[in-house]
Amino acid sequence: QLDAGSTVTYTGAAGPYTLKNYSYKNLTINGGASSVFALPAAVSATTTISSGILSLAGFNFTPPTFFNAGILRLQGNEATVTVTNGMDTDSGIVEYAGRNVAETLNIKDFGATDYYSLKINDTNTNQATFAAPSNLTLAGEFTVASGTFTAPSGAGSFNVAGNVTYSGGTFTHNSGTLTTNGSADATLNGGSGLTLNNLTVNKTSATSTVFGTVSVAGSLSVSGGGLNGGTSTINIAGNWPSLGSAFDASSSAVVLNGANQTISGANSFYNLTKDVTATSTLTFPASATTTIANTLTLTGTSTGKLLLRSSSDGTQWKIDAQGTRTMSNLDVKDSNNVNATSMNCLDGCDDSTGNTNWKFGQAGEFDPTFGVNGIVI
Repeated sequence: QLDAGSTVTYTGAAGPYTLKNYSYKNLTINGGASSVFALPAAVSATTTISSGILSLAGFNFTPPTFFNAGILRLQGNEATVTVTNGMDTDSGIVEYAGRNVAETLNIKDFGATDYYSLKINDTNTNQATFAAPSNLTLAGEFTVASGTFTAPSGAGSFNVAGNVTYSGGTFTHNSGTLTTNGSADATLNGGSGLTLNNLTVNKTSATSTVFGTVSVAGSLSVSGGGLNGGTSTINIAGNWPSLGSAFDASSSAVVLNGANQTISGANSFYNLTKDVTATSTLTFPASATTTIANTLTLTGTSTGKLLLRSSSDGTQWKIDAQGTRTMSNLDVKDSNNVNATSMNCLDGCDDSTGNTNWKFGQAGEFDPTFGVNGIVI
């Protein structure tokens, strides 16, 4: 039995270590940043992680007060994890690591703000699926490195104020919405391919910058702050909203990979692509200008053309493609190319009238104004 006012501090810099099976009053972990200190039994002492990793190892953890500047590691099967005075949501990481069993484990719900930073990192041979509570709010970062994470469903909420990083494992969007919020700039790194259902940016005078490949199966919206495309590829299966200056394309590629899709309002892209094999319609905003700074790719097939239309039939939509254009098998109506260089669509393209500064025809034909293949000679 330790004295009521006593504090036991573990400072090992290597490890892994197993703590002594004491009835702690105050427990401090202040070891190496990657040193693991595992519980041998349940702990109910006031606990501080200054540096290092405290592994619950499946045991209950019920401190009255908890301060976390390191990592608290849960297997996920712990029956009771409660903090009388509330989870530390100002710093530190809570990591779910599994126990080498293929099972579904529930991520603990700690109230209005659940965690500062949350990491899914099950590196075991038999990996768990970690299911989020109906509402999950993080004041810091969210990472999926290994294992499976199931997000809150569409009826719930998933809010992350810091960086979102997908570097491995499986992210199941569960038809929900990821909202990036908070008042600090943050990143959304999709790695080799993060698929979300809906993505909402709701920052306060701050920006979410995208890296890697991020796919949005549902809707994209910016209700506060800004979205920076960075060097990413952003795949959108739904419609592209009217973002204006809220979207900084940077050097990103936006790929419209749904069927019939709509671009709303004036938008500027760096690279923009829509490539279809079945007849589909891409609707542009009437009277507004869609600007593409680098590469525009709009292609269909001989049996599945891509129709380019105005949101108001008979009112021209404007396009300013300033770099390379790759176009084939299009059906174009009511378009005003406001760029000085003609839009030359010569491979299976149809003029459905109402177009300005477009060239339609057959590849290889000679035109006295546009030359061969629409190129002035």
